[in-house]
Amino acid sequence: MSPGADHVVMGSEPVQEVSIFVKGLQGKVRAAAEATAREAKAARTLQELDASLRGPAASRLAVEALAAGGDVSIYVRPGPSRGNLVVHINGQGPEEGRTAAFGKAGLNDDLQEVVGVTVDHAAKGANRAPPTRLGVTGAADLSKKELVEARFSLTPPAERSWQPQAQVGISAANILEAGGPLQRSMFMVLSAGSLSGRHLLQLMGSDRQTIPSTFTSQEIVGLGLQSYKTSLAYKYEDDNRALLDFCPTQNSATLKAARFEVSGFTDVTAFRAELLGSYAQRLPGNGRLDVTARVGSVMPFLGQTTLPLQDRFFFAGPLGVGMPGFLRQGLGPSAPRQGMSNGASSKEPEKETAYKFDKEWQTEQTEQEKKVAAPIPDGGAVDRLGGQALMSATAISSSLLSHGFQAFASVAGGSLTKSPIPSLEETATCFRAGAIGGIAYPLGSTGATLGFGYSHALVSRPSDAKSRWQFWLHLAS
Repeated sequence: MSPGADHVVMGSEPVQEVSIFVKGLQGKVRAAAEATAREAKAARTLQELDASLRGPAASRLAVEALAAGGDVSIYVRPGPSRGNLVVHINGQGPEEGRTAAFGKAGLNDDLQEVVGVTVDHAAKGANRAPPTRLGVTGAADLSKKELVEARFSLTPPAERSWQPQAQVGISAANILEAGGPLQRSMFMVLSAGSLSGRHLLQLMGSDRQTIPSTFTSQEIVGLGLQSYKTSLAYKYEDDNRALLDFCPTQNSATLKAARFEVSGFTDVTAFRAELLGSYAQRLPGNGRLDVTARVGSVMPFLGQTTLPLQDRFFFAGPLGVGMPGFLRQGLGPSAPRQGMSNGASSKEPEKETAYKFDKEWQTEQTEQEKKVAAPIPDGGAVDRLGGQALMSATAISSSLLSHGFQAFASVAGGSLTKSPIPSLEETATCFRAGAIGGIAYPLGSTGATLGFGYSHALVSRPSDAKSRWQFWLHLAS
């Protein structure tokens, strides 16, 4: 119940701030955990903190957890700066029942922050054993590929310091077909994650399909319309940006995330690596600055020369902060769609002169209607092929106004390249940048803000699809 020697380092050094996070607990157990948190917050030295986590309040928490047939673990780790501590009180959801939550669903497999709805049901185990949890999660990543997905999960009790889980799900991307054809997939995931939430191992299998339309380019078809993929992945995530909301004396916080994936034995043989870092700084006058950098690369091996569309990188669009000033998937390598034109047909069909031979092999001239290419649907006359390497950086400044509204401004830049390890010349050629400013409003307690603003493409090319007025969704804490 109480933290071991590897979790708390004893010392008389003063503690400026103690931050408590209570997760996965309900009812009486949650009330006992909050009482433990209040007592721990009063600690001013490491010894006092250790004593409070072993004291009467912690004992009551242990009794309530045992009575509910569950288990509670307490983890203590240093905060982002000297003199601060972060305490996590994690539970297996020891009480039987169903819960529902709407808000940020964390980082998905592409290290993109998504919003989602989660419904969770905990069934008590036999003989007061920790419960097995059944859940369903619906998530949306509207900023990247118009992606929606539903996952069904089975979470048995934790084994020592690791939490196993099994998931099956379905997803669809490019729903509006603005930047390419519709994609859909079915997947299964077996995972084991550390109770601290930092480390996650995943064994995945998926069946992905690309559904072409009459306009789909030959380049998209050449990438393959169906692929099967099995992979092993490791994800690391350390996010303490919530400290800015819970700790008045905390002026900065960070997010550090990485994901490494090896796939093989099926249609995809590749290595994928992604790194993400974010720094948040409190500004005077209820302001905040977020700076985020991202880099990623996917490299085929063992003779594979092409990658399916689903395994490529894409820039975020107007509902994200990846690249303001451009349409969804309005950037990167592209291919012209079939039968597309850059303008609508005129009301009166145009005429053109045609020549043919008559029965006596004499030339005959006739007038006929000129064939006009089909009009362009929303999103432009090209299919976005994605890239094998992505580098981007984003800065967002926000300030609190009256009635909960926020003023924001963002600038972003980056490169999306065909090569997994691009040269400096290719990186510079593919570089794009944009800016956006406007008004946003927080979506309740979800940690997200939705806004509307004016954007401008600072660095662009003629083939890019741009947008001036954009909706804006920011999912950072």
